[in-house]
Amino acid sequence: MEIVGFYNPRTQPGTITVHEDRVYDWMSKGAQPTESVAQLFKTTGTLDRFARFKQGEAVETLVEEAKAAEVQRNAPATTGKS
Repeated sequence: MEIVGFYNPRTQPGTITVHEDRVYDWMSKGAQPTESVAQLFKTTGTLDRFARFKQGEAVETLVEEAKAAEVQRNAPATTGKS
């Protein structure tokens, strides 16, 4: 068993980190995520990027896109109040 990410719902906003290159490797070998993990993958866009990976898009491009999305997703929420 390999750890391919982390989820911490106690942070604001909840922190989700996915090592997508490892996810693509395992899923291409037939691994299936549990329902809970599939929901997290849907939230992070991992499932959509995996579909693009299967269609032949480069892993490097998808991983860079995932990293950019992770930075934006895990950024602290701002309220506009001082």
